[in-house]
Amino acid sequence: MPVFDMKKEFSKSVGSIMDSFANGEINKDVAVLRVFDTFITFKKEQELTNAVIDFFGNELEDELEDEDEDEDEDESNVEICIIQNAIECPDGVILNSIHRHDYQTHDGYMVDGGKSYFRGSIKENSIDLRLTSSDSFEDIKNKLVWGTYGKNGDEPLHYLKLVNCETDHLKAILEIPNLNDLHLSVVESLLKDREQS
Repeated sequence: MPVFDMKKEFSKSVGSIMDSFANGEINKDVAVLRVFDTFITFKKEQELTNAVIDFFGNELEDELEDEDEDEDEDESNVEICIIQNAIECPDGVILNSIHRHDYQTHDGYMVDGGKSYFRGSIKENSIDLRLTSSDSFEDIKNKLVWGTYGKNGDEPLHYLKLVNCETDHLKAILEIPNLNDLHLSVVESLLKDREQS
């Protein structure tokens, strides 16, 4: 695919995903993850485009800018999706709102709105763990949370940042059938980072 067609293809892909959601073929969580995967692919292609421009020089860059001028309006129509709506309280408890009316509270802190909207009490001592499809992969890797019932499955549901999970826990997560692409990518990246250090 020519590099200057990427934005148009991205918009088409997102439009197709949103149509599938609107027609009831996929649920909202699947739609969000598919949009995010498309976004990550687009970002990788954009990095490749920049490398090609660096290699071939200004001539190609000028040609691409001419193509992009016509497509700038299409880019503004791309909707940013909420991936995660969570905060970490000063005592380490993570509040994670999963769906629209999933109001979570702890020790004077709250989060609500799931993947529909952000509402919460982000205070001076709390950590903002909210994520959208416009966040960098590094931000997502450092903030994405995982719900767990503990090693033996006998604890109340609580959330951990994947980056803080033990290596054995991350490997166990990889064995879960139908693990979504976002969590799969983050866990694989975290394990790769640990192997290299």
